[in-house]
Amino acid sequence: MKEIIFVTGTDTGVGKTVLTVSLLALMRKTGLNTIAVKPFCTGSRSDAKLLQQFQPDITDIKLINPFFFRAPLTPMYAAELEKISVPLVDVCDYLGKMAEKTDFLLVEGAGGLMSPLGPGYSLFDIIKKIPGKIIVVGPNKLGVLNHMQLIFFALDHVLVQGVIFVLMNFFKETLASKSNLYILQRLFGEDRVVQVPYLGRRIKEKHAVQKNLKNFKKVLALVLGKSKLLA
Repeated sequence: MKEIIFVTGTDTGVGKTVLTVSLLALMRKTGLNTIAVKPFCTGSRSDAKLLQQFQPDITDIKLINPFFFRAPLTPMYAAELEKISVPLVDVCDYLGKMAEKTDFLLVEGAGGLMSPLGPGYSLFDIIKKIPGKIIVVGPNKLGVLNHMQLIFFALDHVLVQGVIFVLMNFFKETLASKSNLYILQRLFGEDRVVQVPYLGRRIKEKHAVQKNLKNFKKVLALVLGKSKLLA
């Protein structure tokens, strides 16, 4: 069965790409036929190029990132500046074709869940059209509890296979960061919330991704529902 896993976040710059590429590397390492894509990029294709480094069999970057716009702005407006419009149906068709090529398709969103991607739609609208699991990434700091709950209530109104919440640690441990995991697990269940420890600097470099893969095993285990992956 084809499985689509969407990776979204509370904001931009919260660790979506690092999580996506780490899951890609782990899944391929365990023998799972997996492709990772980032349909929308603006300003730079660096995130898509990092994904490509871990799937060198995909030589055309446009298969990983078909919708690229030069201005580092939300995709809808960046596209408008180039007098381009990307209909929702085009994105759904692209994801459907990529899903046919693999068993697992990781789809990284641009910005947050509700960031405007095209005329009248966001990743939220894509998720409503295409069934799949959802990973919500947020920085482990004060304020993330509110953001995670807002996303949960939005997603609760659509039929999804499952939502997993990931706290990424980018900062020194604080009382708030210590309590966030505990509170989110109380709210959503221990089997739906996991945290990733501080990974250091330059975490988007290939060697850093490879070095830190072990820190994402629990995330993958929750996604696949396989406790044996925790070992």
